[in-house]
Amino acid sequence: MSDKRQAALDRAAQELDPQTLRDAANRLGGPVGRLMGELADAASAPMPGAALADVLAQLDPEMGPEQVLHTSAVEGQLAVVTDRLGRLRSAGASMAQTHAALVRGLTALTEEPGWDPEVEALLNDAMGQANAVDVDGVEVVLADLAGLAADLQAAFEGVNRGETTGFADLQSRAGDLDDALRVAAPDLTAIEDVLSRAAELARQRNNPAALPLVQLSTQFAEELHGADNEDVQLRWRVLLDMGLAAEDKGLAWSAGKKVQAQAVDAQDWKLVAVVAHKVADLFDIGEPQESLARMEEALALVQLPAYREPGLQLVQTVLVNARGSSAEPRVVLMAGQAYEQAGDEAMARRLFSKCLQLNKTEGDPSLVGRAALHLGRLQVDAGLKAQGRDALRLAFNISRGRGDWMLFIGAAPALHAHLVDCGQRDEAAQLRDEALAMGASAGREDMVRQLLS
Repeated sequence: MSDKRQAALDRAAQELDPQTLRDAANRLGGPVGRLMGELADAASAPMPGAALADVLAQLDPEMGPEQVLHTSAVEGQLAVVTDRLGRLRSAGASMAQTHAALVRGLTALTEEPGWDPEVEALLNDAMGQANAVDVDGVEVVLADLAGLAADLQAAFEGVNRGETTGFADLQSRAGDLDDALRVAAPDLTAIEDVLSRAAELARQRNNPAALPLVQLSTQFAEELHGADNEDVQLRWRVLLDMGLAAEDKGLAWSAGKKVQAQAVDAQDWKLVAVVAHKVADLFDIGEPQESLARMEEALALVQLPAYREPGLQLVQTVLVNARGSSAEPRVVLMAGQAYEQAGDEAMARRLFSKCLQLNKTEGDPSLVGRAALHLGRLQVDAGLKAQGRDALRLAFNISRGRGDWMLFIGAAPALHAHLVDCGQRDEAAQLRDEALAMGASAGREDMVRQLLS
């Protein structure tokens, strides 16, 4: 390596901030993230010049080291600001919505008669704190965020043109907005603490409106701490027990869904089945909610080898009870999923086909898309290539037309793989372009590219 190039590398290394690059690497991932991580490691190495030379060897040799490294450092800085901007925007919008929902809920509750004096005092305290929120201040911060987002987009475009100057204020402006949001924001955690104490006291003393208060407290805690928070998950279980004991169908249904979601994440299929069974017992046989809850129970049971046969027997019972009801199309879809999970693909295909027939006129596109996706996969596996392709294409088209991302990430790769396997390269290439366009519109082009690789 020439002395001139070594000197250039040493100068470039002095301009790098390894921590900024590592932060960007963690947030970006993919090839760009790996490059930034390698640059950060090289800049921190005992002999940074030689380490940087190794990294630069994989890049465009026509670019000088200062240009490559400075551009990467700028991109790293912009990635960090982008991440912070996203979190700020989410926090500000969530805060405004959470505050509005809290005030509505508290207003309704405080109008209820018969509160215990201590509970009423806590509710009044929570309402007073909620009313003191600087909503206008939050709105000002959100407006400033829009301006910063526009500037950030312009900065990214500048980097793409090779303009790597003029970004020094982005980080500080994002920091200023952090501070402004903290000033404008209420201490939501303090409000949540008061509300939780009021809810627990009302529950212990059997207050007349304890149930809706516990529900409001639980929902507010989830907004603040997230669904994965252990205390929030425990609260939903308590609320489910309260709803079941009070035979409150609506509350038991909604709280049951939360508890089941936790159980599915833990693959606790017995808990999923037990919750579904208890909720179903609140409804009359054949009611839509009863049929759907029983089918959820059956789907959980077929996941457990020892309960697979009873689960399939329950499927058949529910199919009979749901016949002619508004829930029948969804019940049939779930029945197909149960038989597919149990390994009876022939029965599963018949049920998915029946679901499509039930939705043939004015059906639910979401059900049609999912039935078509399952059916298409099974038909392809069974060697029914033309039918499978048509079903997968139907699922893909519905996902694009409705912007149904969950359906899309199943249908797009399945159809693309099938077209490639059948040697239909042109059609596969066209599908790839369509899928990438949808991914780009959702800001997930890289994810789609990986799904289709």
